[in-house]
Amino acid sequence: MCDVVRTLSQIAGLFQPVIVGHFHNILRPGIVSGMCADDAFVSYLYQTLEGFVLCGGKRLRPAACLMAYRAVKYIDKPAPPLEEDVANRSLANIMLAAELLHTSTLVHDDIMDEDSLRRGNPTVWKILRDWEQQHPHQQQHRGILFHNSQDLFAVSHGILAGNILTSEALRLSSTSALPPSCTTPCCPVTFGVTEDVTRATLSLQNELERRFLDAYTVVNLGQVLDMVGCQLPTEQVSTTTESNSVRDLTKWTATYEYMMAYKTAKLFELSVCTGALIAGATPEQLAGLTKYAHAAAIAFQLQDDVLDISDNSQKGREFASDIRQGKATMLVTTALARAPPDEVAILKEVLCSASCNNQGVANEAWEARVHEAARIINKHGLPVVKERIHQLVLEAKASLETISLSTEGIQFLTALADYLVERTY
Repeated sequence: MCDVVRTLSQIAGLFQPVIVGHFHNILRPGIVSGMCADDAFVSYLYQTLEGFVLCGGKRLRPAACLMAYRAVKYIDKPAPPLEEDVANRSLANIMLAAELLHTSTLVHDDIMDEDSLRRGNPTVWKILRDWEQQHPHQQQHRGILFHNSQDLFAVSHGILAGNILTSEALRLSSTSALPPSCTTPCCPVTFGVTEDVTRATLSLQNELERRFLDAYTVVNLGQVLDMVGCQLPTEQVSTTTESNSVRDLTKWTATYEYMMAYKTAKLFELSVCTGALIAGATPEQLAGLTKYAHAAAIAFQLQDDVLDISDNSQKGREFASDIRQGKATMLVTTALARAPPDEVAILKEVLCSASCNNQGVANEAWEARVHEAARIINKHGLPVVKERIHQLVLEAKASLETISLSTEGIQFLTALADYLVERTY
């Protein structure tokens, strides 16, 4: 049996120096080059980015990338210690690219969701807003979008901070398979077939880059669905007839499934498949691993939704943040379709009020309503969503049985699927 928690912890420990080394040796010089040496904010922005990337997280994507590589690479031979593969430059760069791309989406998500906490720590925009309050660049600002200089500064530089991480992830993905002699940090890369670069290497490099670019586009489409398609216009969730209720449930559940596939699953599929590609995976192996990653990632997202309204969650975020934003998660739509009319009325009232409530002001009455909505969702939505999570885990495991992988790889990926839905953080 695989002790997945111990393995994840070991990988995270081995991966941490990769992040630190890249920031210190590559990203920091790229950020500060051409800037004034005494520009305090540029240094602070770099420190904020580094701190946010280093401050925690489960490192699931780098771990999945590494273990998918090992699952394909060591089918018929003994696997070396994990640290030997983390020292593989191509693999380490792809692991880092996946983590930076994921982190860039978190930076932007926190702006769009107006979340001030992540993993129990201030989000990037919140850190930058506090900086502007302490070091104001302009005395007054009142524009069309922003009514004060702090908000303008926080959102503008938060977007730029996320963009820096995105561009670095894409740069890494475009050079990972190439030998060091063919790449220059933070500069465009031009190359062709040489003694050091074979056609097979170029083909692999092109495929890695294509997959990252494709994933970046799809993840952004997923965010559009999250912000628009998954915002619940509760007046359309009719409770007057059973047919309307079923139709609404089907519509919103389908929309949420698409959002999860685009926004969550795509990045996990990217991590797993690029690791496998570097190891020389066959089309059959890639197809099976893609199905595994897709099912496991959607189960992961549904478990995230469950933890959002769980009293014993250790996620380090505000309780019931999805309810506060009026999001049409599968838990919400299922509860709306299954709850009795009196509880549906309560739930709809809270969801309709969510976007209008000033969450920055302590309000005991509002908090009581949010907790009541969470109770209704837990009662009527949770059993159905838990069953869906169980089915997805079974689908993920079944996908592994259709392809040839190393024993270590199968054990880890199987245990990871269970871990993703049994965690409390």
